[in-house]
Amino acid sequence: MKTWLNKLFFIGLAPLVLWSCKKAENKVYFENGAKQTLTLSASSVTMAKATGSSFALKAAWNAAEFGYSSASLYTIQFDKTGGSFAAPYEVSTGTDRAKEFTQLELNTAFLATGNEADKPGSVIMRIKSVVSGTSIAAVYSNVVTLTGTPYSLEPPSLYIPGAYQGWDPTPGAGIQATRIWAYTSTAPKKFDGYVYFSDASKLDFKITTKANWDVNYGQDPAAAAGVLKLGGDNLKVASTGLYRLEVDLTTDPGTIKLTNLGVGWSLIGNAFGASYEWNTDFAMTYDQNTKIWSAVIAMADGKEFKFRANNDWTINFGDGGGTTLAGGATLKYGAGNLKVPNGGGNFKVELILSGNENFSYKITKQ
Repeated sequence: MKTWLNKLFFIGLAPLVLWSCKKAENKVYFENGAKQTLTLSASSVTMAKATGSSFALKAAWNAAEFGYSSASLYTIQFDKTGGSFAAPYEVSTGTDRAKEFTQLELNTAFLATGNEADKPGSVIMRIKSVVSGTSIAAVYSNVVTLTGTPYSLEPPSLYIPGAYQGWDPTPGAGIQATRIWAYTSTAPKKFDGYVYFSDASKLDFKITTKANWDVNYGQDPAAAAGVLKLGGDNLKVASTGLYRLEVDLTTDPGTIKLTNLGVGWSLIGNAFGASYEWNTDFAMTYDQNTKIWSAVIAMADGKEFKFRANNDWTINFGDGGGTTLAGGATLKYGAGNLKVPNGGGNFKVELILSGNENFSYKITKQ
């Protein structure tokens, strides 16, 4: 009788044991999912600004399995080769299990993970899969490597180190060297910008293509003034004041044109009261450290103004119709009048001609 009861007990217990094991098995499978495989259409890509919108790469992967019917959400993670995805650059694809990248999209990922522009680099990629609305741990695919040389998102620029700032183009080294920019994307080797020389004993300068001395231009000692030469003599302005620098490197040797703009930049318009109108300038102040011209002034609602150099209309800026990466509003030579923000009042007006990708301005209510 006892033996029969023992057998009956174990027979009854068996389904519970099997159910418990299956439950534990499902729990592990549910949390860890199935291993995914990420594949790329190429292991190396070409990236160029002129073809940024062109197709560059296709990434594809199989579905994540979490042990039950679910809609997985996928994210492509990028990190610089050698990284651990501690702070990855991410591109979400929703429920899609493939993504076609343009050259610009990959270029952005390369730069965002710490690769340098114009230098060969590489990234690692993987897929992160999650089940939306649950606390289930994410699962990750294999890791693949992609190589390429990213390009700078900024337009081409030149640095103007000189005696006025300590002859050091390196960022963070005292007074920064002024940068001048290629004013239009259709002329990437023609540069236009402004440098202010305030000390009569510090009028010499040179031109570098980067924030270092690796490639620098100066005056060709055997040629006419304004003709450049790699590693040439110091360039020099005639006196203190604001100068417009127009550098043309489309030919070899390149050239530089210097225009003395005397007193610098001012505001003009009907925005500043009857005593100004469009015939009296309000002078702006220059900060050599920030490279910004600024003024704080009362401006009337609904009125207009412009920026002009040397109290003259020869060089003036109006509405450029766009915004910069730094958040300013773009300016354009000789364009339409600028509008006072709604409500009027006291404003700080900043004219930014160095350190961003376009001539621009900011206006902030005080």
